[in-house]
Amino acid sequence: LPILNYNKTNVVNLQLIKLLGRECIQCDKWVFVEKLTFVSKGQDLGYLHPSGAKVLKDFNRKILDCQEANSEKIYISRSKTRRSISNEKAIEDYLLDRGFKIIYAEDFTFPAQVNALSGAKLVVGIHGAGLTHGLWSEKSTLIELMPNNRVNRCFEWQTLICGGTHQLLYFDPNLPAEVSVVP
Repeated sequence: LPILNYNKTNVVNLQLIKLLGRECIQCDKWVFVEKLTFVSKGQDLGYLHPSGAKVLKDFNRKILDCQEANSEKIYISRSKTRRSISNEKAIEDYLLDRGFKIIYAEDFTFPAQVNALSGAKLVVGIHGAGLTHGLWSEKSTLIELMPNNRVNRCFEWQTLICGGTHQLLYFDPNLPAEVSVVP
């Protein structure tokens, strides 16, 4: 079936559709369709199913260009986005001093994002879509930074079904990162 894609959506969506060799219908506004299919396993929207993880890992092997990852320790930063926390640069500086590579996912194509994370053994990031890239690394540890006013275990679940370990660190989103996260 063709894929509907809103033309102002993230460019990564189009890259992925192209990699899959799928037909894409660009939409510039709301559309009415007679038949629409959503891919899910019952009520699990937002939570990866183990069979879905296998499909994604198989897909990863097809697009991975076999380059060695640049770092085994990666911080997925949101400091260039509107969802960054106050003074996220403090987290970046702290982790750079400890041998981490800082990744700004928006600066990479989708295949380059997969390549950058595929060899990671330790991934750190603030709760958000960027942590989905934990799928690509084998038996890695994900340290998820979570605002203390939220509870969402989707990346814990994703990490565990992919054979990794997960650690959750809560922080106060009303305080700057150097006060609430780094210590």
